[in-house]
Amino acid sequence: ISPTLLPFLPSIFPLFPPFFLSCFTRGDSVSQAEGPVFIQEGQQVELFCSYETSFTGPGLFWYEQQPLQPPQLLLTQFDAEDDESKERQRWFSVKKEQKFFNLTKASVELRDSAVYFCAMSDTVRQLRRCAGQKPTQWLSVM
Repeated sequence: ISPTLLPFLPSIFPLFPPFFLSCFTRGDSVSQAEGPVFIQEGQQVELFCSYETSFTGPGLFWYEQQPLQPPQLLLTQFDAEDDESKERQRWFSVKKEQKFFNLTKASVELRDSAVYFCAMSDTVRQLRRCAGQKPTQWLSVM
């Protein structure tokens, strides 16, 4: 981990409150590999996300959280509509396969060092609009 980021680690992991998990029942879940990912600048990275759901059409999302900042929506499975989202899709990509929603970047930069969250919400029933996420993954670019 970059020495400049070490002081921020304790403060960034607990920022997602427990309500994110309150909407999931019947074994619905999102899982990521736990722990940090260390990678050299310029290399490709793929962060893995698997999900289980009883929903027929869940919404899937990736969030990025820079040190001392709130999480920001990075990408969704849906096509980008605004200019900022389209710009992010130029650098990051997502691959949705059966029960997997992985995030890839072909050439990481130092500014990509952050905590990444994979999240899911029920977009079909829309009775309860909420998202769920479980372990986060810290990406440290060296």
